[in-house]
Amino acid sequence: MLLKALVAARDLGRLNEIAGVLIRHGFGDLVHRTGIVALLETTGRALRIQSLQEVPHLSPAERMRQVLEELGPTFVKLGQVLASRRDLLPPDWVVEFSKLHEDVGTLPWEELAPQLERTLGRPPAEVFAWLDETALAAGSIAQVHRARMPDGRDVVLKIRRPGISGEVSADLRLLERFAEVVEQELPALRRFHPRRVARQFARTMRAELDLSLEARHLGQIAEHLRDNDRVVIPEIVEPWANERLLVQTYVAGTSAAEWLRGERPPDVDGTALVRLGADVVLDMVFV
Repeated sequence: MLLKALVAARDLGRLNEIAGVLIRHGFGDLVHRTGIVALLETTGRALRIQSLQEVPHLSPAERMRQVLEELGPTFVKLGQVLASRRDLLPPDWVVEFSKLHEDVGTLPWEELAPQLERTLGRPPAEVFAWLDETALAAGSIAQVHRARMPDGRDVVLKIRRPGISGEVSADLRLLERFAEVVEQELPALRRFHPRRVARQFARTMRAELDLSLEARHLGQIAEHLRDNDRVVIPEIVEPWANERLLVQTYVAGTSAAEWLRGERPPDVDGTALVRLGADVVLDMVFV
């Protein structure tokens, strides 16, 4: 079996977990058709499946969005990417996957604090004058908390989720293996270049795991736009910009999601804002 030859023994536990989640949300047929069940049976692993959830009242798109949420950061990010592919997905799937941009659960502070202390090399109280243990925002890769430096600067801490590196690596290996299976076994899907898409997605995910890359990109943007007084760029707080932690100055504002919900500042000219955004993007692309 091609799938058996491609999946590493170290990833079978994660594959078992993925199969169980899919079946629990009503995608048992998909698990069987892709050969996952047969592979797990031949390797002596019994599927650990809880009782089937009540899913008939939910659409396939809603159930798949729940699957991605339950499977964690890699699959949440995959759903976010697919939400932008209206050329591949029906409208109802795009709508459901778009919800993954906001609805990412937060981790309790108790799970983040040990990693933050290891990254800082000292207790957070020795670095920050104040730190809010309630998350300001959460994403598939990191979680954000507000804090204040001893010099009075308000900052935000972007803290990478603990243990995410190993989990993402296993998921990416599985996705790349599945892409190979799809491209070889399903000719109708070859025109979408599954292996190429999987490789691009893997590169993006691995880059996002390293928060120091984001810091460097932010610095490049700030340097490029240093003469534009209409744009505020957060400053990186040195030396706290590394693979697992990014500290930058806090900038208050309205998110795009809030704007779309009608939560717009009364003194903001939307047309002027759009023009400014277009000017900045085009300037960065072409200049």
